[in-house]
Formats: sequence, C-alpha cells, structure tokens
Amino acid sequence: MTADTKTLAEWAVHERRYLHQYPELSGQEYQTAAHIRSRLQEWQLELLTCPAPSVVGLLRGTDGKKTIALRADIDALPVNEEGDKPYLSKHPGIAHVCGPAWRAGTGGRGIRPAPLEAFGKGQNRD
Repeated sequence: MTADTKTLAEWAVHERRYLHQYPELSGQEYQTAAHIRSRLQEWQLELLTCPAPSVVGLLRGTDGKKTIALRADIDALPVNEEGDKPYLSKHPGIAHVCGPAWRAGTGGRGIRPAPLEAFGKGQNRD
C-alpha cells in the first residue's frame, strides 16, 4: 500500500466512523448531507441542485467517454446500536447497522463493491 493510498484509507475510515456516530433517519439526513456537501466543496466538485437533504456532486470527465456513477444511501434505521466501539451512534434509537450501501454503476449495470474495498479495506470493517 502506498503512502497516498494509506492516507486515503485512513481518511475514509475516519469519515465512515464520524458518519456512523451521527445517523439520521430517511428524509432527515440534513447534517449528514451538509457534511458530505462540505467534503465535495473541499474537493471543488460541482454541486447539482436537488431537493434537500439529497446531495449530488459532479466530477466532469472527458466528453464522449464512459460515465461512472457512485451513489450512497445515507439514511439510518430506527434501532438501538449495541457494542463497545468508540464510534457507536450518539443518537439513541437510530443507527447505521445495515452494512455498506454504496454502489458504482457503468452503462446502467450496477456493480458492487464498496469504494473502500478498492483500497484493501473492504474485509476489515472496523
């Protein structure tokens, strides 16, 4: 693993843990959306106008080439989370407990793995 890849993987784990601590139910993901929006703005990605709390960022590629879309469900479930990890939900009765919901698609064909798997982190969800 290169230093850049390790740094990116560490950043991704930090972000995932942060979002895990502050879950929001479907249609109420305003803080989550704001967090994601701020990250996309840091990366200077174009933000498309869409109804809140949805967030759509656009990274333009080369015209006429294939398009890749990444999407993530950001809603949590109305359940209590159990365990002793330091990044458990800080919102009682709401938790992200259903595993990764990331999808990547090319040409209308959905594929799965989660983006972290590309960095060798897919098997170690911590």
